[in-house]
Formats: sequence, C-alpha cells, structure tokens
Amino acid sequence: MTGGIEVEELLKQTCAELAGRHQKREIVFPGTVFSVIVEDHTGLGPGRKGLMCYDQANLYAFDGRTWAIANGQPGRGWLTEKYKGDILAIEMNLVAENPEELRGYLIRKIGNSKFLRNTLLFGKNDGTINIVQGNRFEQKMYEALVPILAQYVVRPAKHSASFVSLDCLERREPTPVVEQTMLYKPGFVPALAEIIENVLKTVRRE
Repeated sequence: MTGGIEVEELLKQTCAELAGRHQKREIVFPGTVFSVIVEDHTGLGPGRKGLMCYDQANLYAFDGRTWAIANGQPGRGWLTEKYKGDILAIEMNLVAENPEELRGYLIRKIGNSKFLRNTLLFGKNDGTINIVQGNRFEQKMYEALVPILAQYVVRPAKHSASFVSLDCLERREPTPVVEQTMLYKPGFVPALAEIIENVLKTVRRE
C-alpha cells in the first residue's frame, strides 16, 4: 500500500480519533460479542449465519445523549468475507453506573443488532465504505458523506469482469473479483469522526 489507508484501518483510526477527542468510558466484554449480519437459507437444515464481532465499546456523551461506539470485525467464513469491519453505535437508554449493568445492556443490544441495524457504516473487501439502507443513520450519513467522499479517495476500487467460479458451488452466486481496493487519504479520519459526532447529536431517537 502506498499513499493511502485501507478501509479496515480507516474504521479503526476513526474510532481512535473519537477516543482522542472526547472523554470516554471503556466497556470491555468478558468474551467476544456477536451480531448476525447475514444469513444463508439456501441449503438444507438450519441457515448459516455470518457474524460481526466486538470485544469492547466506548461510551461518549454528545449533546446530552450517551452513545456506545464499537469497531466490529467480521467473523470467519464465506458469508462475511466481503465485509471488512464496521462502526456500530448504540444509544444508551439506560440510567446506570454499575459496570456490570452497562456491560449486560450493551451485550444484549449488540446481540439484537441484526443485519447491521445499528451500524453507522461498514467496509467491504473492495475497500469501499457503505451505509446501511433503511437504518436510522442512513439518511444523515448519506447526506454528510456524498458531498465530500471523492476528495478523500486516493485510489478507486476496481473489479474484474471475470468471476470466481469454484466458490460458486457453495455460494450459489457469482462473485466479482477485486483487482484493486479503494484507498483513502489520512485526512479522511478526522473528517469522518466529525461526521459521526454530528450524526449522533442529531439523529432521531428510537
């Protein structure tokens, strides 16, 4: 990699940027916490599940609203191989100071965050960042990102016209080959952190 950062590093550095800009309370989970991001029901028997995994979260206060923010990593398996992590945000509608109460609340909330419903944005294996259609953050993230994204891209993603063939036996659908992943300017990190701050201050309550 030359002259830019990969999407996994972009997500990680953005979370670190938020941690450096604000007072935070760190909540470490006793084990990895999972949310289901995709399910496959094409085979016989129970459907297989692709997971996003979280080890800890940070609590922040934005204009009187408390949010837990966590950087997720995709679990193993072909169902999640197109994902390169996410930034998840959960509003803490809980009045508690006890660490165990906070931890238990977050574990339940993350477990209920199926299909990226509490994800601000996620990365794909072609290096692109993506927002989640239909969740509470979609519109505000879209409005903030679209006008500025191009100025922070060092190298666009490139896909081959050919397809992965052997994997189709299991996937049951063709998968485009990624020839080149998207790279970003380091300056995108503080810009993205600021976008997240503004979105969490103003997004509708649930």
